Amino acid sequence: MRSIYNDFVSPEEKGEIGEDIIYRDLARIKGRKAFLPNCYIPKHNGGTTEIDLIFLHESGVYVIESKNYSGWIFGDEEQEYWTQCLQSVGGIAAKKQFYNPLWQNEIHIYALMELLQDDTFPYYSYIVFGDNCELKNIRLTSGNHHVTYYEYLLQDISGNAQQMGRCLSNEKMDELYSLLVKFTDASAEQKARHIEEVRAKHYPIIQPDGTWTCPQCGGRLVPRVARQGSGAGKTFWGCSNYPKCHFIYNE
Repeated sequence: MRSIYNDFVSPEEKGEIGEDIIYRDLARIKGRKAFLPNCYIPKHNGGTTEIDLIFLHESGVYVIESKNYSGWIFGDEEQEYWTQCLQSVGGIAAKKQFYNPLWQNEIHIYALMELLQDDTFPYYSYIVFGDNCELKNIRLTSGNHHVTYYEYLLQDISGNAQQMGRCLSNEKMDELYSLLVKFTDASAEQKARHIEEVRAKHYPIIQPDGTWTCPQCGGRLVPRVARQGSGAGKTFWGCSNYPKCHFIYNE
């Protein structure tokens, strides 16, 4: 895969580069279309979920999650967390986990459908990875998601649009755009609140008695020792509801 940036840019800059590539490519797709970037969609239980890009096209609504990662990426549809492997100093691979992007986009689409209250047209889930990573053993089972690279996004969506044909009238596209565009203009306070909501899901909840509970399921956190990998022998905090809950916290 070709490299689209050097290793000295910030994560924010990498995200912007990825978004620029997506916009540039999708602008070439034939048919009526519109872009709605960084939509903060309200959830039915409170809070918001941020969608990287909603691509309105006459063939339907494309919900796009951009992952401008490097290294090797492992995961499948049933795993709560996927793994990113990076080559580190000394030839030892450094592993990082991130939330299953397929599940993440399902949350986005569910919130969007709840907001629009309209299932008369198709919604498509696209997870797009940077061209300088390599997807390894990515297993899709439901047929509800597309996982691709920036390099192939234009080809993939163009093929899907051609197959599906026109699913949205001009009037419906205008209606959807008018409704959704206001969610792209989030205030600094809304963005900060959303970041805090996301952050809170990754840190223990401290109870009045000093114990820690899981922010995802409410289970008690207990100390465990890693048995394998680069962190073997190190202590971490795991949820007592494992294997139903895979939350971990490293101090």
